[in-house]
Amino acid sequence: MRRGRRTVITRARCPVRRGVELFRVRSKAKRWLGMGALIVTAAFAGLNALAFNHAEAMLHFSDGGPRTTTPERLGFLARVEVLLTGVNIPRPVSHGLPSELAPDCRALSVPGPSGIALASWYCNRGNGTPLIPR
Repeated sequence: MRRGRRTVITRARCPVRRGVELFRVRSKAKRWLGMGALIVTAAFAGLNALAFNHAEAMLHFSDGGPRTTTPERLGFLARVEVLLTGVNIPRPVSHGLPSELAPDCRALSVPGPSGIALASWYCNRGNGTPLIPR
């Protein structure tokens, strides 16, 4: 209807009303996208934490315990434990004696920084004989 210069618009055709409804739909979509982005980010951070644990476990020797067996021999719960904590690789220990290598071989201890000693064997084979850390 037209009254003078003003135009009367019914509620069903109100462009402002339609814009409000579209804004509500958009805010819901934004909320869902935000939640999806948060879930993807949390999953990415969790997988990075697992990868860090595995890398640290594979690059550093443990103080003791049995070595982790092959994946084929592990049960389901043991696989889950290895997945969450990483593999166990104990520090190698030499039980052999230097005299088993040759009669004139002996064990040496080379002092290092911070009081850490490096164990090695020395076999006198003449000039230029290398020192082999064990």
